[in-house]
Amino acid sequence: NLEAFQTKELSSILWSYSSLSYRDDHHTRADSPLFSQVGGLLAERVHDFDPQGLTNLVWSFANIRHEAPTLLLERCAGRLRELLPRLKPQELANSLWAFERLGSGAAVGSVGAWLQASADLRTWKGEQLVKLVECLEVQLPSSGTQLWAAKFFEDRILGPVRRFLSMLPPDPLLWDFPAYAALLRSFEIFHLGALSTPRVLRDLGLAFEGDASAEERFVAEATEALLLHYLGTGGEDGPALREPAMLHGGQTTA
Repeated sequence: NLEAFQTKELSSILWSYSSLSYRDDHHTRADSPLFSQVGGLLAERVHDFDPQGLTNLVWSFANIRHEAPTLLLERCAGRLRELLPRLKPQELANSLWAFERLGSGAAVGSVGAWLQASADLRTWKGEQLVKLVECLEVQLPSSGTQLWAAKFFEDRILGPVRRFLSMLPPDPLLWDFPAYAALLRSFEIFHLGALSTPRVLRDLGLAFEGDASAEERFVAEATEALLLHYLGTGGEDGPALREPAMLHGGQTTA
């Protein structure tokens, strides 16, 4: 009896199943009885959401790429605008990432204007900035807000990473992967994002020139370094050990 659950409880249920990559729709991405029924019910209760509950809801649909009801997304975008002054950077970054992943531009326009006027990006962690700049580049390309966020990201993170990479040996097989992982960790990021990573590598002129064996060795070493970055070298130092949900729901970097 779904009506017996409180709004936040229903949101938490979806978040839990999404974190575990649970699917009951045979990968149709549209016909999950759980997500369809709960999502339809919550569309009528969006006004009850606090920042965490709203973020959990839209993230849950986006994480497993389940098509969300249009009415639900529109009302969530409206509630997001109402909650903007109360949202933490993590909640706002996750919400914008979720709307972009679901292919909805319902939230980003008004949120973008508010961001440039009111947000202090100096308080945002690196991983939150990655989500923000990628969302803005996809949904508000060349806008004042997108250029503002991109410049901050370049000055704070991309610039130092470019300088570090430019000092490495020309042969990628000689790269110091642990040092690179440590650099990313210092910025509180796990990767530069799907858009920035290839751009940085192209800027550096990185190419394997058709040497498949060299590329395979490079990928193997990079994968090992990335796993060490996620899991740590022992004890509880690895990000994935501190946040087990990172190993589920598509959060691990491919």
